[in-house]
Amino acid sequence: MAANVQSIKSMMKNESLLIIAAVLALVSMFFASSDVVYSEHVDLKVIVLLFCLMACVAGLNESGVFQSLFSKLTAKTVSVRKLSLMLILVCFFSSMVITNDITLITFVPLTMMFLKCIGSRRVIFIIVMETIAANLGSIVTPMGNPHNIFLYSYYDMSLETFLSTIIPFAVFSFILIVITVLLLKDYKIDASITYTDKRPDKLKTAKYVILFIISILAVINVIDYVVCLLLVLIVLLLTDRSVFRKVDYSLLLTFVFFFIFSANIGSIEEINHYIVQTIEGRELATSILLSQVISNVPTAVMLAPFTSNGIGLLVGTNLGGLGTPIASLASLISYRLYTTLRRNEKIDYLKTFFVLNISFLLILIVFATIIM
Repeated sequence: MAANVQSIKSMMKNESLLIIAAVLALVSMFFASSDVVYSEHVDLKVIVLLFCLMACVAGLNESGVFQSLFSKLTAKTVSVRKLSLMLILVCFFSSMVITNDITLITFVPLTMMFLKCIGSRRVIFIIVMETIAANLGSIVTPMGNPHNIFLYSYYDMSLETFLSTIIPFAVFSFILIVITVLLLKDYKIDASITYTDKRPDKLKTAKYVILFIISILAVINVIDYVVCLLLVLIVLLLTDRSVFRKVDYSLLLTFVFFFIFSANIGSIEEINHYIVQTIEGRELATSILLSQVISNVPTAVMLAPFTSNGIGLLVGTNLGGLGTPIASLASLISYRLYTTLRRNEKIDYLKTFFVLNISFLLILIVFATIIM
């Protein structure tokens, strides 16, 4: 009995966003218009593309290719400033391709293992900066994070429109990250310490790289997403069924529940009118603020049906990933990974997290106000 209670508590803690989304969807059904057709509001394309991308990245992770690249990049680094910059920029650029969540799940444990070996005094700073870098790097591509995939599809954006909007923020963020790291006091580290390098499985790597490219082509509408799904399913079923267990199904379900919730709210004329009036012309500020409370992924899904300003929502939800630990699911991942191993450093971690995140957020809000 006690074990079951503990298991339920653990599930509620780990899947709190999913539970909230499910409750909101269920409760809102009682107030929604009777003519709501949920199949028209659940964006199947987004769900399918998220599944395909997560499966491909999980397969690449299992192949060992990320670990191998990581060790090679950091093998000859002899200064703590140079090492910090290398680790942080690995997360910045990786997140553009493999998403911010997967980047941190992959590289934060490797970073902690590596820094434990060399006795770095700046572990918290580096982990927090890796988190910021992953969140800001992921804004660059439509497949960099879940809300980008959703907004890119929902507003039927062209790749040119997407990139022309986001690139200035990405370049400015990169400069901010580099300057922040260069302000660190530098000292030498023991270059004789080596990191164990394990050769990646070349066949598995090639297989998932090809599937990943196909998934990207589906994201940018070069090939049909159904074809992409069929190819991914066939390859997994025939060669690597274990990858099915690595997919984050709770995230997919969270999307479904928020689609339903948004449809229900949108069907209530009074609420629909109020939300439209409230966020009209304030998409940037509204999405940043709401992201601090419910995170940027559900913010994008909830607000999209009520505004035609996809650009404002795109920028707002991406900048809104900074701030509180809740603002981005990726930030919670880093926090959990770090505090699981260092439980007595939770307060120190959160202090550093808030100082750096709020500083970056405020600077980027000013930048957004100037260029938009």
